[in-house]
Amino acid sequence: MRWKEEIVLVQEEMRRVCAYLSWYANWWSSHTDIGRVRQYDSFVSEGLAAYAERQAHLRMSLKDHFQELWIDVAAWVTDGKVPDDGQISDHDDNDS
Repeated sequence: MRWKEEIVLVQEEMRRVCAYLSWYANWWSSHTDIGRVRQYDSFVSEGLAAYAERQAHLRMSLKDHFQELWIDVAAWVTDGKVPDDGQISDHDDNDS
């Protein structure tokens, strides 16, 4: 039963990571507006906007990559099955 609880906890952690990366990407996207950084000359403003756009893209790419990697875990939880690779046992030697 403990490994099932761990799977649920890991699934929640995965959901939170993806939610955070989405939020962070949106935060960076909100900083891509050159008008926000008009206090600098046009070259610096353009560079800051490009940097913010790159950071937003990186966060979304990470989120998409993690979701792709973790799709099997979500399927295991949904199906109630964990692959039997010999590494997961039904009981822990320390359980009493």
